[in-house]
Amino acid sequence: MLSRSGENVQADGCRSPRQHGPMVTQYTHQARRRTIDRDGTTVIYAHDPSVVLWIEHELFGEAMAASIAASVTDVVAALTIDPRPRPQILILEVAALQPQDMSALASIRAAGWPGIVIALGDVSEQLRRALDIDCAIPLPLRAESLRAIVRASSQRPTIPLIKFAR
Repeated sequence: MLSRSGENVQADGCRSPRQHGPMVTQYTHQARRRTIDRDGTTVIYAHDPSVVLWIEHELFGEAMAASIAASVTDVVAALTIDPRPRPQILILEVAALQPQDMSALASIRAAGWPGIVIALGDVSEQLRRALDIDCAIPLPLRAESLRAIVRASSQRPTIPLIKFAR
């Protein structure tokens, strides 16, 4: 069905999703609200501005601080060298990675970083094993897909708890 503006409208009143580059936009009539029950930080490594915008939009309602890393060196520093508390989620755009970046990124696991890695795009088996990727979101990027993964992963402990005897 067509709206007055000539756009396709689905039976539930939502406009049809449209393809914009690597992502699909979805319009709904529901307002997005920030949750305040969780606090966390995320490192984002993506070069495509539309992908960065999509990630920020997906994380908006999750009350998570996000920092965008300019290089793989910045990612490794944020996850292994910077003072605690360290970010617990890494979101990678696979297309932004160069072949030489894989060994540098693998060093975060070798350094003992226990966080969650979410890859955007087509992930090779070699990359999946090297980074111990928890989840991969294929292209095109769809609305609410990253948000659902972040919500589910927030229930998973990432840092082992050490119990001391009294």
